[in-house]
Amino acid sequence: TAESDLNRSKQRLTALLDPKSDASRAKSQFDSASEKLDSIRKGISELDKAIAVQQEKHEQAVKSRDRAAKRAGEGLSDDETRMVEKQVSVPPETNVEELADLERDLADLVERKHGQQLDRVAEHERRLVRFMELALKVDSGALAETNSELEDVPDYLERLRVLNVEALPEKLSRFLEYLNRSSDQGVTQLLSGITEEVDAIEHRIDDLNQTLVKVDFRKGRYLQLLPQRIKHERLRALEAAMRKLRSATLKDDSGESHYKALRELVEILRDAGQNRRQQGSRALLDPRYRLQFFVVEVDRQSGDRSPPRTGSQSGSGGEKELMASHILTASLSYALCPTEATQPLYGTVILDEAFSKSSPSAATRIIEALRIFHLHPIFVTPNKEIGLLKKHTRKVICVQRPGKTASLASISWEKLESMARPE
Repeated sequence: TAESDLNRSKQRLTALLDPKSDASRAKSQFDSASEKLDSIRKGISELDKAIAVQQEKHEQAVKSRDRAAKRAGEGLSDDETRMVEKQVSVPPETNVEELADLERDLADLVERKHGQQLDRVAEHERRLVRFMELALKVDSGALAETNSELEDVPDYLERLRVLNVEALPEKLSRFLEYLNRSSDQGVTQLLSGITEEVDAIEHRIDDLNQTLVKVDFRKGRYLQLLPQRIKHERLRALEAAMRKLRSATLKDDSGESHYKALRELVEILRDAGQNRRQQGSRALLDPRYRLQFFVVEVDRQSGDRSPPRTGSQSGSGGEKELMASHILTASLSYALCPTEATQPLYGTVILDEAFSKSSPSAATRIIEALRIFHLHPIFVTPNKEIGLLKKHTRKVICVQRPGKTASLASISWEKLESMARPE
């Protein structure tokens, strides 16, 4: 019986364990349902936790909203909203949590700007008080009963209105008239006078060159002076200021540009007057320093000219001395010659230590130039030069002084006799 029961049980177990049996399919479905149930229960637990977290966040958001609404109150007006949108820019990527930090940064910025504006207001108030005190010193009559406090500003504004409407136009008209007169009669005439003197020097050099034609520097060649105007830096600055002055006179700004340009020009002239020894100052105020001179040799037959040169350029010392002597002699003849006359009216000149360092040939040419220029020299020279003077002059007078011996030579003995006193 037992074995029979065991066999039946095994047969039933085999039938139950058969995958195609209803029991096996039911167990498989049961296991699958159990797994789904466990997964659903786990999901429900996680969702319960998430709901609790979201409920806590919701409660915090509600509290934050209530606090923000309480701080905002009634909010901004439309104009204030437009002003904020114009002055404050919120980056698009800003989230809600960053708004508090952004607000604090903007509040600090506004506070700093507000403090700066308060400082500017205080500084302007101090300047305004200083200006009112200056106005009291200038216009003490009309403002005698007025203080220099901020509450007194309307009185000063009223006084300014009266000046602008009533007194200022007349004063401005007188100022413009004086400005034009000063510009024309003062600085312009001064500079024009200097320019005219430079022109006169050039004309005198032309006349001097006519005198230099009378005597040969070398055989068949004579000297000529070539003046050239100097463009010094200070002179160029003055000319620029003059152009600026002429252009400023045409501007319609109540004489402000004209006054500034004239002031700049006067400053240049004042500085030159206070520093007269500087080369630039001399070039501004002394017409003689606006010219430099070159000397050339001219051939009498062909008219060819040598390259121009100055005294510091090439040439021997004797040649330079001879050039200087010719030019000086011609200058004396020209300076002593009356207008429209052909020779000096009074041509006596005294040469001390004459020819002490000159060669006999150079001395001979200088004496010849003096004769051609109609000058009457009196030579004060040591005895060693007596032979040279006797050879080229008509009269020689020796004058003995205590302890010294001097010789006096003159081309014109008659001239000396007319100058001597009876005793």
